[in-house]
Amino acid sequence: MKHISLHKIKLFIEYVFICIIMFTMTMQFFNSIESSGVVISSVIDILYLIKKVFLLLCVFSLLFTKKLNVKIVFIVLIVAIVFGTTYLLFGENLAFMSDVYFDLICCVVCLLLLINGDVDLDKLSFFLIILSRIAIIVCIYTLFTKTNLNYYITKDYMTFSNGVIVPLGLIAFSICIYNKMLDWAIFGSGLIVLLIYGSRGSFLTLIVLLMFLFYERMKRHKIVLVLTLLVSVVVSFLVSPTVLLEGYSSRTIGKIVANSLFDLNGRAEIWTYLFKCSFEDVFLGHGLCGDRYYLSLIYSTSNQVYAHNFFLELFVDFGVVGLGFGLFLVYRLMVYLINEKNTKIKTLVVIFTFVSFLQLMFSRSFLTETGLFFMFGIIFTPKYNVIENQEESNESQSICDHSNL
Repeated sequence: MKHISLHKIKLFIEYVFICIIMFTMTMQFFNSIESSGVVISSVIDILYLIKKVFLLLCVFSLLFTKKLNVKIVFIVLIVAIVFGTTYLLFGENLAFMSDVYFDLICCVVCLLLLINGDVDLDKLSFFLIILSRIAIIVCIYTLFTKTNLNYYITKDYMTFSNGVIVPLGLIAFSICIYNKMLDWAIFGSGLIVLLIYGSRGSFLTLIVLLMFLFYERMKRHKIVLVLTLLVSVVVSFLVSPTVLLEGYSSRTIGKIVANSLFDLNGRAEIWTYLFKCSFEDVFLGHGLCGDRYYLSLIYSTSNQVYAHNFFLELFVDFGVVGLGFGLFLVYRLMVYLINEKNTKIKTLVVIFTFVSFLQLMFSRSFLTETGLFFMFGIIFTPKYNVIENQEESNESQSICDHSNL
């Protein structure tokens, strides 16, 4: 009985930790709002404290696990080598590592917890969906109660977009699996607010995701819901000039009107510069955060602090070895999506392929992208993967429907 009790406590800690770090960008959004309120600010502070404490507890849990997992040992060894070589050989990168190392460690621990195989994706996805519903509602409420919304959105539209894209992706997953009207309403509202106040990248990613899911999963009786959602987005596009604050215009809508929706906004210059820099250390790269070091030499603004591309970041930081590893990850992802038979887990992976992996092609950094580590934690774990575990797939991969969700 004592062993069972300790095991439950261990699982509780792991679930809470994963749930918190999956909403890291959402918490960063709340931190960026000075007028978010005492209650919300206090909750976010408590969550950050829990995140730190539970990180240590999860590390101890992995260290004292009964069975040795070769994959976990290999990943820990690789991470140690990456950190060690950067400290020893690329001291100029350390100032930039200080900004990301904690979140990177959290992402790695999330990956290891999934690979360890104790996490039940059924229960975890249930918690993530509930939290996503709450997160979207509170995010929208907090945004509209901002005392100086015009100034905030002009300066921090990306922070808001990053804060809602993962919860909206999880809501899309819930729509595919459970088809709740509540989720349709929340997703539609979030998409409209994102169009008006958010970034074009997050908005376009969710639109493409919606179209993909519509093609793959939607049945005829859902067409009305999808069309209603798309019509609502179009209507919001048409009436937004009258509902926006005076003096503020939607960045995304403005780019659509100006026919500049797909402008790279300086990314081409960043990519060209970093590509040239990568040949200075073409085989092993310039170490962790090498792209940030190179960019700091010619840019002074925070918007150019990282590569804005997953493969280029790997190439600059770890050379052809890193680039080869990135291509290997793409290969494993494609094999998984082609062969996976469990549609629910596959849908969850598809969601994060869009809201995390696809986003990394033009924004954010893989070093702090929890969704990326979460996705590959599923792919590389036989318990969740029929490709590696065909005989036990019916038992170990099934996710039961929650009628009360």
